[in-house]
Amino acid sequence: MRPDQGSLLAGAFFVPPEVIVEPVTPGPGGYITTEQAARLCGVKPVTVRNWINRGWQTNDGVRKLPVAFRYRGRIMLDPVEVQKAEHATAERARRVIVPTAA
Repeated sequence: MRPDQGSLLAGAFFVPPEVIVEPVTPGPGGYITTEQAARLCGVKPVTVRNWINRGWQTNDGVRKLPVAFRYRGRIMLDPVEVQKAEHATAERARRVIVPTAA
């Protein structure tokens, strides 16, 4: 299997190439777009939009990903808040983050 086709992890889990985490360069003020947030967390952009619109279940109820601001029609997010959302949902979603080789 070629490296661009995905990775094989311990326990024989196949990770498709669109889920492999890539480095993200923040935009103005250190904020990132929903597409960059998805790459950062190894999820699809629709998942990040679901975190914004529907939220995720916590012990205290439902928590939503806060939108920092909109810039030229794009939603800008705080990378720290995005990582909190990813951490809170990763185990339940059974996501495994695979860092790319530098």
